[in-house]
Amino acid sequence: MRRADVSVHVDQRRLPCVLEPSLLLTHAQGPVLALRLVTVFEPWLTRSFWQALDNSELLIGHSPIAAEPSLDISSAALTRWIQLRERTDESAWVLRWVGDRIAESQLGDVEDLNLFDQFEQVHAWLEQRAQVHGLGLGTPWRGFDLHRASLDALSLSAVLEGALVLCSTCEGRAPAPVALAHQLGLDVVDMGAAQAAESLFPAERQFLREALARAGLATLAQSLPPLAALHVCLEARPPQRPSGQQVDALEAAFDPPDPWGQARVWWYPL
Repeated sequence: MRRADVSVHVDQRRLPCVLEPSLLLTHAQGPVLALRLVTVFEPWLTRSFWQALDNSELLIGHSPIAAEPSLDISSAALTRWIQLRERTDESAWVLRWVGDRIAESQLGDVEDLNLFDQFEQVHAWLEQRAQVHGLGLGTPWRGFDLHRASLDALSLSAVLEGALVLCSTCEGRAPAPVALAHQLGLDVVDMGAAQAAESLFPAERQFLREALARAGLATLAQSLPPLAALHVCLEARPPQRPSGQQVDALEAAFDPPDPWGQARVWWYPL
């Protein structure tokens, strides 16, 4: 008897990867970077990224708020992103994001619809923490704000269970989301400096470098600033009572307790 042909197909979901907005908007090849990453990751865009596109006429020729003067928005990148949005059918998007409303979000799987509510809650707590620390993020939209973009990226990584955030550094400084995490009093660990032997981060760093190369980004990366990766995990360490004069302000501001109080941010250069 002839053996029947058997075909087996395994559909493995790619790892989520949050893309820092400035990485996509300050370089002409930002759209190419995001689309090529689809072959190796599940790229996620932040809410502030789409707000930037909606207000693109306010960005040309202006440096991002809270940024270095040399960090300018690329008009070529903006044009390409706007064209991509206008020419892509809603059902054909390969990128994911959490928008201002569920209807404006691209969450992928049906079971991920609760991500919207989770993001709203986590984002609100982090924004309140920013206000307690005097960052004043409640001002009207005045242009691309690196603080707000970083807040979005940190929140999205947290609700995606510590998803990778791909970002850039500037002149040897820590990435903008890492700098913001420091300002917000979060526990930040520089794994590039730590090089802990028992950690898996060195293996992940090598995996990421190989994945970027497989996506055809080796040449493009030469025109970008140095890249870095970070992860955000809520409740990553035993509870500790805040110290100093911020104790009363934090206790008054957060009820129920702030989930970011025990958060940890790990980052390392690529």
